[in-house]
Amino acid sequence: MKLKSARYGADIDFSVNGKTNYYQLKYDKGDLNRNIEILKNGTSICKGRAIGIENNYFVIDDKTGSSDIVRVRVENEVPKADELYPGYSQLYNWSVGEKYDRRGDCWMLFIIALLAIVLFLDIKFPMLFWLLEHRLDVDGGEPSDLYLFGQKVGRILMFIGIPVCMVLTFTLR
Repeated sequence: MKLKSARYGADIDFSVNGKTNYYQLKYDKGDLNRNIEILKNGTSICKGRAIGIENNYFVIDDKTGSSDIVRVRVENEVPKADELYPGYSQLYNWSVGEKYDRRGDCWMLFIIALLAIVLFLDIKFPMLFWLLEHRLDVDGGEPSDLYLFGQKVGRILMFIGIPVCMVLTFTLR
């Protein structure tokens, strides 16, 4: 889906299974309860009113006098391709809804990168962190078995921590 604001309202490109429908929503941007016309691929498919209730808007078609806000499916059959496209009310809500430029927490990307770098260095150069920490403390010493075991535990925790941070990137705001 691509949503673009226009001087007359909004343009929405919506694709399902490789087929794209181009919607134009024409309305006056002054009042949220307004007259609206929706065009699909250049053909008018709805002329009516948008009525707001809290933060949701319902488009009432002048011809039918009804809204398309509720869709009911009873059987277990696969929906037709046309049924997968949004309704008038959904299109209108997208066009007047709050716009978010980004989602998630960008700081998680920094943590993911840091964990990935540490994990890469630890796997590529297994003695690096031991040498950095104990180089001056011992003369010709070797890391203990406990240190090597802790290193493996740390690698496992980092392998787990990276996907957890990826999920948190999109769930935290």
